[in-house]
Amino acid sequence: NNKYPLYKYYSNEIKFAKKQFEEFNSLINTAVIKFNAEQQNTKIYLWDAEKEITKIAVNFEDTVSIYKNSKFYPEKEKWFWFDEWHFMTDTHHYVANSIFQFINTRVSTQNN
Repeated sequence: NNKYPLYKYYSNEIKFAKKQFEEFNSLINTAVIKFNAEQQNTKIYLWDAEKEITKIAVNFEDTVSIYKNSKFYPEKEKWFWFDEWHFMTDTHHYVANSIFQFINTRVSTQNN
């Protein structure tokens, strides 16, 4: 992907991992559908990380560069990434809120 030139070196690994994730996610979806059909008192819900992270990214000024500067406190909602693999604290905050809202919506709907 031209958007992330730093990862060009890992392109084969990324393709392989993406294929494995897709296969795993397909198996998980099938298992969850079966589990939910068989269970009366318990439900499993799947949070679509890729879709939600993509939505979260619009809140940040820079979703490509990395921060990697521990001397200064970063500007809020500027950097999405701390380094090549880790989110910034602000990003984690958005992810946690998204998951909380996802769970809360399903629990409150289930209780009504």
